[in-house]
Amino acid sequence: MLSELLQDLKTYLPASEGWLPAWQLVVAFFAVFNAAQNYNTLKLTKRIYAGMPHLVNPLQARAFGTWTITSAVIRGYAAYHIHEK
Repeated sequence: MLSELLQDLKTYLPASEGWLPAWQLVVAFFAVFNAAQNYNTLKLTKRIYAGMPHLVNPLQARAFGTWTITSAVIRGYAAYHIHEK
């Protein structure tokens, strides 16, 4: 049962050799999480800017979230198309 599940998961992973495509996919996943939290709360975003958390506002958090989700899409695409220029 578990081995079948692992085989099913492998079909969704990048087929390229090496760790770079898998790492790109992991980083893209966490970037999506980071973007979602930027849209939902300022708590974690203020921790990033620990030196001046009073400068973090909702507009800045949404802009940071948009930038992060854009980079996540690019990383995810690159994970599956690592050999294309």
